[in-house]
Amino acid sequence: MLKRLLAMTLLTGLLAVPGQAQAAAPPLSQCAGVKVGPEQEVVSNETRKALGLEGWADTAYGVLPAGNGKYDFLGVAALVRGGQSIAITRGTLDDPVSDGVLKLEPVLGMPAGSNYAGGGPVYRDPQSGMVLQMLHVEQNTTDGFYSTLHLGKYDPTTKRTTYLGPLATPWATKDQIDSLHATADMGNPSFVARDGYLYIYFPDYYVNSGGGFASTALSVARAPLADVLSAAAAGEVVEWHKYFNGNWDSPAMGGASTDVRPGERGGWHPNVVRTTHGGSLVVQGVSTTEFMLADSSDGVLSWSAAVPLFNDPDKFNAYPTVVGTGADPSIVGDEFYVYYLQWPSKQPDWNNAHMMRRLITCTQGKDLGTVPLVRNDNGSRHRVTTEPVADFGYYPTRTWMLEAGQKPGTVAVSSCLNGANDQFVSPGADCAGFSFLQTLGWIYTSPPAAPSVALYCCHVQGLDDHYLSADAGCENPKAVNEFKVGYALSTTKIALSRFDSFSERWVTSGAVTASYGTVRRWFIEGSQQPGTTALYGCSYPIPGGTNHFISADANCEGQQKLRTEGWIYSTSTAEATAPLYRCYQPDDYDHFLGDEQCDGVEGAQREGLMGYAVP
Repeated sequence: MLKRLLAMTLLTGLLAVPGQAQAAAPPLSQCAGVKVGPEQEVVSNETRKALGLEGWADTAYGVLPAGNGKYDFLGVAALVRGGQSIAITRGTLDDPVSDGVLKLEPVLGMPAGSNYAGGGPVYRDPQSGMVLQMLHVEQNTTDGFYSTLHLGKYDPTTKRTTYLGPLATPWATKDQIDSLHATADMGNPSFVARDGYLYIYFPDYYVNSGGGFASTALSVARAPLADVLSAAAAGEVVEWHKYFNGNWDSPAMGGASTDVRPGERGGWHPNVVRTTHGGSLVVQGVSTTEFMLADSSDGVLSWSAAVPLFNDPDKFNAYPTVVGTGADPSIVGDEFYVYYLQWPSKQPDWNNAHMMRRLITCTQGKDLGTVPLVRNDNGSRHRVTTEPVADFGYYPTRTWMLEAGQKPGTVAVSSCLNGANDQFVSPGADCAGFSFLQTLGWIYTSPPAAPSVALYCCHVQGLDDHYLSADAGCENPKAVNEFKVGYALSTTKIALSRFDSFSERWVTSGAVTASYGTVRRWFIEGSQQPGTTALYGCSYPIPGGTNHFISADANCEGQQKLRTEGWIYSTSTAEATAPLYRCYQPDDYDHFLGDEQCDGVEGAQREGLMGYAVP
């Protein structure tokens, strides 16, 4: 499997080839205003190893509802007992292994002659309950491998997959791929049922007119769904056909195919699903670090231009799986998850592999409110994000608001990365040529009717530090104003954060020292507003140090007063919905703010309600 990954070549898909669809202007996306949530780890490396899931998951996942909010996840464990096994785990969308491993066995009846065989994606027929599984099979070549696609039938009772037969091979033969010292990786496609057919999507590989190695960005094959199911019931497969030159008459086994996304970057392991709008949506890798999204109204042509989802420049991301949040996870609405495998290094390393996910939202036409954009400082560097910055020493200093969804007159604002440490904000998704991390929100290109403030991208040269400022002079004579990002909505709110060190929890809206990192964040008023009461930052000596605490008493209950932190609402409001309680952990002499259960801190005692903050 490492050979497969290291041999991977991602082509641009820009070559003029026979059967290429006409590269007209792409249609508008049905998933417009794409918002990408922060990454979430759903299976840690430690948990994966403890469950014996070696080399997992080496494919996209198959996801089957199991009832009571649980799902069965099917994916390849590539390094179990010296070969590939299909692992079936049961869990929730938040924790796909919460109920453990149900089965870990290879495909039954797999013919000899392959160097790799496994599968993940599935199709469940709603009438018969039959479950088909896509199988990815490889044969080694001199410098890589040659992959082919096969069909299996999964038994939900025994949790075993039985081999049925071949489905599709690349346009080029194995000998041609070998002679070109190349790799032909068709991926492990998902199934899409629509219009009485079952479709699969993959990159196809061929020898171009100059005798060189080339690939399509995306090709498609299909077979009549009823015929596929009837043959599978008899332990057989039917003939599938690729789409080529406007027709469905090219054999999927070795036939030519049309590139249905001409002019786009070549993709790796495309994962295609149906949408509730009647179209199809694809998420695929376009490098080892970045994923993109596109959709089509008919599932064949009319694909939208690629929309960048996210890029982790210092990590290796693989095998996206699109999962809906409704009754059928293979059909997605305007909000869905993308699960993927991540190695926290630039090269695959099965000693350190994690299952991640991100929430994707199609926001256009929806009023999703606003999202805070917060500038964080550590005394010398800055980070401007919508999420708390957990790195030690950073604390919020400025707060503005972005639209949470796309609205007229706005442009997407991206979080970008220049080098290892210079995180910055840029309009659009190209990040001025630097690495794209995720969508933060939408900023106005001109002053809106609501109160707003112009934000400028500032750069401290020599330090490689970018940040946003409402001051065209960048608040620093050594900084350069590079460009105007746009107009953010003004707010009276400020960030109130809980920072943890190795000795105490410190809640403040001000600066902290380098030994504290953010673990929680709320928003309170920066000036007195109707219905609010002041909060004060206080401290008192404890054995071995100082404890910081929050008080509603201007005299800090007889202890040292440090600052006015801000104003909190006395009762809940439409925005201020998070009750904040003062808690005390006597073993550590530690006061902090948390929820009614003191955020589960062992031994903590709730002392009283301080008020309501904006979560």
